Amino acid sequence: MANITTNAVSGSNEFGKKLLAFVTRLATMSPTYQRISYYNSKSDEELAEMGLTRKDIPAKVIGPRMYL
Repeated sequence: MANITTNAVSGSNEFGKKLLAFVTRLATMSPTYQRISYYNSKSDEELAEMGLTRKDIPAKVIGPRMYL
């Protein structure tokens, strides 16, 4: 019986972390993300004054581009 151990992805963990950080940076720079963050930063009372609930935020931000 033979046992073989390989470490084919030894350097990819660092690459994966960098790739994830890059994609996260791209996402946070998008206007859609920034608008969702704006509404999410509001309290429930502030949202109610705007006539919104938390479940209304995606429809408000994304609008007709959202497919359910």
